Amino acid sequence: MHYLYSLSVYCWPSILSAILTYSAFPPFNQWGIIFIAFVPFLLGLKRLNSLTTHLIYFFSFGFTYMGLMHLWLLELKDYATLLSIISLVILYTLFLGLYYAFSGLLYYLTGRCLWLFPFCWILGEWLRTQTIIGNSTGSIGYSQAYNPTLLQWASIGGVFGLSLLLISINILIYLIFTRQKRLYGVIALLFILIFISIGQFMLIRPLSQSDPHTVSIIQANHPQAMKLNRNNWSDIRQSYLELTKDVLQQRPNQLIFWPETITPALNLHQKYLLHQMNTISHRYNTPIIFGSPTRFNDHYFNSLCMMTPDGISDYYYHKTRLMPFGEYWPGKALLKWLGIGQLIPGSEYSPGSNDQLPLIVNDLRIGPGICLESIYPWFYRSMKHKDSDIMLMLANNAWFNDSTGAEKHFQMGIFRAVETQSYFIQASNTGISAIISPKGVSLQQTQLNEQKVITDTVYKVHSKSIYYYIGDLIVYFGMLVIIIRISFGLLK
Repeated sequence: MHYLYSLSVYCWPSILSAILTYSAFPPFNQWGIIFIAFVPFLLGLKRLNSLTTHLIYFFSFGFTYMGLMHLWLLELKDYATLLSIISLVILYTLFLGLYYAFSGLLYYLTGRCLWLFPFCWILGEWLRTQTIIGNSTGSIGYSQAYNPTLLQWASIGGVFGLSLLLISINILIYLIFTRQKRLYGVIALLFILIFISIGQFMLIRPLSQSDPHTVSIIQANHPQAMKLNRNNWSDIRQSYLELTKDVLQQRPNQLIFWPETITPALNLHQKYLLHQMNTISHRYNTPIIFGSPTRFNDHYFNSLCMMTPDGISDYYYHKTRLMPFGEYWPGKALLKWLGIGQLIPGSEYSPGSNDQLPLIVNDLRIGPGICLESIYPWFYRSMKHKDSDIMLMLANNAWFNDSTGAEKHFQMGIFRAVETQSYFIQASNTGISAIISPKGVSLQQTQLNEQKVITDTVYKVHSKSIYYYIGDLIVYFGMLVIIIRISFGLLK
């Protein structure tokens, strides 16, 4: 009991910072609080001495923060027992907490050098995106998705570069409180002014763009329970056809986007559907891009397909980053032993090849992605390197009902637009669907759980971001600095 009491005493600043950090994200979106959210964490950090206490302290932040950030996973209770879902969320949160413990290990090994703390932190964030069941949810930089000025820094250093800057500001504010030196206040003020000024300059700087294209997103808004009932599939398909005809009667000659997996069936085998889509596409001279399960050579894929005025295209994009526990089973034997099983109904998918090329429609090159592929910063950067003009993501967030999962997903799409300096189209079944500018401004956007069609104009952007050239170089630089620091420490 005494040990647990001691543990709670020195971990409470870490847990408080985790809660403050969470409040910068949906549903609260108090992004300004992120500038002081780590101050309690840093105040508690200076009281630690041993490696064990550092590991526990950082882990307590990660477990609390990741648990709060992934509460939306509990919405999967409709598709399995509540106990199995809670068990899975706890196990997943424990796993994600290990990345924060790893940052604590690095910080301790660097001799607890405060100015290396931001590098230790973003290295943990970056590493979390590299494993098959890790993700970038909760990276500190995402807190600024609705702050257009600071958001522009993502075009330089990506989300991890912005995380580095935000944590560095927290350190400056922490030093002002603890050292009580005017110099730190002056440095912090100058740092923030430069930070804001450069961001504002990038925000108002005009883009070099040309070749306008009108696009529309059809958000038909079908709850997942409805989609899983095969008796509803005909009505669901018909709703997409009718909504598409309605918008094209007003504005023909454009591009139409339907979301991921319009129905969980092999839609390319539905002759009536394909005939109706082709009739609409031909009459209004408009390609229709949509998501559907497909089967090739006895393998199932989560795919992006296209209907053209001349018929179904021979271009397919097959999703490469599959959803763990839903589209495939990582650690299948262990999960079966635990009795958790596959939570999301449906067949196990195969991943697509990593060398798939952009979709070309007329003279527009579209970098495709499906669902969680937009949470990985490197994914759309690689699409930009394949000369994509705009970026596209098809999603189905209906699994998660009214939770914050869809909005967190949307915020990541905002970052992908800024990082690639490209228009970003996000088409989702129940929302959030949006047409996002290269500045991260939502030109048109739906609300969650509404049936709506949104239309706007996108362009080819001729300028490229610094992030396009350097990617996550700031992470690699930090890794090098940490290795050098630890090596020198070992040689002493």
